[in-house]
Amino acid sequence: MMKKRYFKAAKGRSAGVHPYTLEDLKRVNWCVEKGIRVAVVPKWDGPPSDWQVEISINGRTHADPKI
Repeated sequence: MMKKRYFKAAKGRSAGVHPYTLEDLKRVNWCVEKGIRVAVVPKWDGPPSDWQVEISINGRTHADPKI
């Protein structure tokens, strides 16, 4: 019988946790219905504290150049 190998998860970056309020969920629902997605993504070629906002509207993705 072969043993399963478990590997340590690669360390990544986390923007932290933001608890959603009822108002936040209404805004998220409106965006999803309109085909709008918003995400905070790490800027991998910078220090760990650098993050960018990425917006996807109907499949077209745009990253904010500001950090």
